[in-house]
Formats: sequence, structure tokens, C-alpha cells
Amino acid sequence: RVTDHNGATSTDTVNIVICPDDMVSVEPCPFCIDKYEWPNKKGQIPDRQMTREEAIKKCNEAGKHLCTGNEWERACAGEDRINFPKSNAPATHNCNVIGNKDFTNKIAPSGSFTDCRSPAGAFDMNGNVAEWTSDAAADKETAYVYGGSWHNNIADAGCSSKLTLDKNTGYFYVGFRCCK
Repeated sequence: RVTDHNGATSTDTVNIVICPDDMVSVEPCPFCIDKYEWPNKKGQIPDRQMTREEAIKKCNEAGKHLCTGNEWERACAGEDRINFPKSNAPATHNCNVIGNKDFTNKIAPSGSFTDCRSPAGAFDMNGNVAEWTSDAAADKETAYVYGGSWHNNIADAGCSSKLTLDKNTGYFYVGFRCCK
């Protein structure tokens, strides 16, 4: 609250977001997103084969929420709206997708592909495992996963890549991450 010399007042607010160490901040209009796929630990194989509801429950138990599609895309693409991480290496060498020279046709431990990092600093948002979001499709029985998995090529593992799946089924190639 500010008061000028004539007694007029004005009020403004500032929203400060401080992310826990295992999360990164996404700007602008900040929020936090897990650095790694659930269980959000570098070097661990991401949990998979959970339904969307199970993912929601895990995030809630951790004091977080399952990311919305909008949050997920903003964290992946950044303000410059990239579709795939950039580095000095050719794009297909960045993430666990078909076409990567290090591709082994299987899931990798979180953070193994050090150049597969979003502008905010979240790892493996492209490839490795596709990720549930809290967004349900119009039919209410399906929901969206983003980012593709190790089964996809670079064109199908971008920040804007999404797939509609039965929200009550767990898939061997789908995991999730949480937001706060």
C-alpha cells in the first residue's frame, strides 16, 4: 500500500513463487514443475502404468497437483515456444526418441539425456515417457498425455505433441510429473 503526499492511496500485490529444490520455476506467471518424471528423482526409471487418477492422487499426496496441459506445454516450450530442446548436438541426439544415436529402444533413467532439458530446466519432457496431464477430453473418459515416449520420433515427441488415451488405463510408456 502506497500513499502519496496528497493522501491518495494505492495497493498492489506481488506473487512470489519459490520452488522446492526438486522443482523448477516456469516464467512468466510463475509456477513450479518437477525437474524429472515421477518419482522426480534423477537416475531413477520413471513410474509408469498408472491411470490418470492414480497420477492425480500421487501428486496430491506430495502436496502438488498433476500439471494441466497448459502448464505442461509452457514448461516444455518456454517463452520462445520451442518444440524440441536445442543444444550443440543435432536435435535427435538430445532426447530419448527414435533417431537418437544413443537410442536403445527402451526407457532411460530420468536425467540421462543431459541435453534433453526444457528452457525452465525440466528434464525429459520430450521422449522417454509420455506424461499424463489433468486435462480430460470432451468425452470425459479419455485424457491427454504430452511429449511422446521412447517409441516416438522427434516429430511426435515435441512440446506440442499430445495423444488422447483412456484415462482409466495404465500404459507401459506413460508416466507423469507434478506442478505446484
